[in-house]
Amino acid sequence: MDRLVTRDQMAEALGICDPEQKNLSKILVSLGYTTEEKLLKALSLRLNIPYFTSFEGMLDPSAAALIPETVARRRMALPVLRTRTP
Repeated sequence: MDRLVTRDQMAEALGICDPEQKNLSKILVSLGYTTEEKLLKALSLRLNIPYFTSFEGMLDPSAAALIPETVARRRMALPVLRTRTP
């Protein structure tokens, strides 16, 4: 698998990065070494979380009924689709 950025690019970005602000990704993008989309895709792969750019065609209004509104608000959850198990 190709690297998102080179070791030299990462070293340069880390030299600029303020560890208190945790802005490494913004620096990598501002230096033109990568894009925000590539960073998000890499992070989704690393964390094993699906990457979506759009939920178009995936929203299922009946999914919202699966979680009571109070629970959804408290957990900041938005059910978007239902999957059916065999």
